[in-house]
Amino acid sequence: MKLLTYLEEGRFCTGILTARPDSADPVVLGIQDAVALLEAQAARVYWRTPWTGPWGVLTAPADMLDIVGHGRQAVIALEDLERTIWHFGRTVDGGWVDALLRDPDEIQWQPPLPEPPLYIFLSGNTQVMAHQQSPNPPWQVPAARLRPITAIIGHREPLFAHDDDTAASDMELGVVIGPSAQGVGADTAMDYVFGYTVCNDTRSPVFGEKAAPFGAVTGVRMGGLATGDKASDGCGPIGPVITTADEVGSPHDLTATAWFNDRARVRAHTGAYLYNVRDTVAHFAQLMTLPAGAIIGMGACGYDGHAVQGAWRHPERNDLAVEFERVGRLEHPISYLDDPARQGIGPQGRQSRYLARREQLGLDGADQPELRASDIPAATRSFWALSENVGSTPLHQLPAPYLYPASSLAGTAPALTLPPHARRLEVSCELAGVIGPRPVFRPAPADVPDLLLGVGVIVSVTDMSLVDSFPGVPTPGTARFAAYQCRYPDGCSRIGAIIPIAGGSDQLTNAAMTLRVGRNHAPPGRVGDYGVSVEAAVAWITSGITLLPGDVVSLGPSAATLTIPADELLAAGTTLTAAIEGIGEIEIALVDQRDPSTDPWPWPLVPRG
Repeated sequence: MKLLTYLEEGRFCTGILTARPDSADPVVLGIQDAVALLEAQAARVYWRTPWTGPWGVLTAPADMLDIVGHGRQAVIALEDLERTIWHFGRTVDGGWVDALLRDPDEIQWQPPLPEPPLYIFLSGNTQVMAHQQSPNPPWQVPAARLRPITAIIGHREPLFAHDDDTAASDMELGVVIGPSAQGVGADTAMDYVFGYTVCNDTRSPVFGEKAAPFGAVTGVRMGGLATGDKASDGCGPIGPVITTADEVGSPHDLTATAWFNDRARVRAHTGAYLYNVRDTVAHFAQLMTLPAGAIIGMGACGYDGHAVQGAWRHPERNDLAVEFERVGRLEHPISYLDDPARQGIGPQGRQSRYLARREQLGLDGADQPELRASDIPAATRSFWALSENVGSTPLHQLPAPYLYPASSLAGTAPALTLPPHARRLEVSCELAGVIGPRPVFRPAPADVPDLLLGVGVIVSVTDMSLVDSFPGVPTPGTARFAAYQCRYPDGCSRIGAIIPIAGGSDQLTNAAMTLRVGRNHAPPGRVGDYGVSVEAAVAWITSGITLLPGDVVSLGPSAATLTIPADELLAAGTTLTAAIEGIGEIEIALVDQRDPSTDPWPWPLVPRG
């Protein structure tokens, strides 16, 4: 079954891409409209009891998240709905059914999940890339980055070309999670795969261009540039449909092809993935909760980063298509710099592409005028934190942001429980800024303080067992990606009350930062120890990414950092206290269930070389 989302009269509608029983021509059957028809005509459908699904009797799902959250139950119910509608057309009234159907070429396609709760995508997860790097294979831990909802666009929406008239494109198989998965192992991981979609891994060069004055950039800062470029507005196309897992079969026996103006540019096969779908889902589900509707892009299954060259540009329309056998074909027109429709939009202009897209689609704006400090972190959709931000050398003026799951950020309650497999802990006091009631895109740094709801104290408790128990020979890249994932677990970062600061974080330069875990005291720090301020971090991220109301930007681990060794178990009643002078203090109750007799980390299979 192929499921999609389309826009009609300003509202998102879910549909089934199908065909009439007597025709091969595709049609879209609107799910909400189909259920409404059966409800209105219930007295005429005398040959069966009313249609029902996990949403209730003659009750339609609210949206695609409501579908995937019910997993296989939803698929069975929607298959039954489709059969019932065709029977209704044959035995009751074909005219009513005709009124339900849409032409796929005439609907306004949307991403099948317009706002996925989580979008993880892997790097270097293919044999082709492995043999281009040393050591081989380059990653022995899934190398993951995240995309915010502002990056998402759908089928037949334009892909923006760069200044050099090229448009980057990678073919990625997208895994759609449903129902939610937490703590599942490889033996049951596939039960939580609802289906598959096509991901086009594109990027914007804006962050690399901004880093040019700093000269050669490597390590964590190069990772920060790649994270920003790929998280930029409009750089996360998905679609056109979610094809359910039963219809796809093995996800590792699919041919993938990228087309430009109907010419094949790249072919690949999903059997080349180093980490397979089962082990990837199990890995992340052990780290955190994978919410229903989460997307995992498995990485480019062929050559990484092939570009659509400007020299091949046609005088009229130019199209890119990415296709996975049995899953779908995701198409995009290429929008070049001289396209009047994109003038002033995106990194080349001052207007957010995300907000311009919403306006063009007739969707409501993204303002939240009623946003309050007490809404954080419940209202937070993107949680960013900088890496290696302590110091004053010129390189530290170049931010290295990384996007973390919103679920990793929580309030000060309930207690933070350290699981049995946890070992060495890195605990840090951090300063964070919170975006105010209006979205932020490319502001002048001097204007940022007026765009913030305020600042707050974050304490991060990072279990380093994923790094310390690594079974292979760690490379710098492996260690970096493993360290990032140590901040993925649910609620491992806690944020206190949000406090407005007149004049911005410059007023806090000399403010003391303190941290205590039980009787352990961290060395004292100052806000001025950070190399990049809150305002500079927000201005940097919003160079290509729209930050939404309630989004959080942390300056990362400060000088006030503690290491709790693996063999130092915390006494019952231990509390963690972090404070920033002028902001306030937060206190977190810790429950230490670390158990040295357990395996430190349930590593999935080592990938094939």
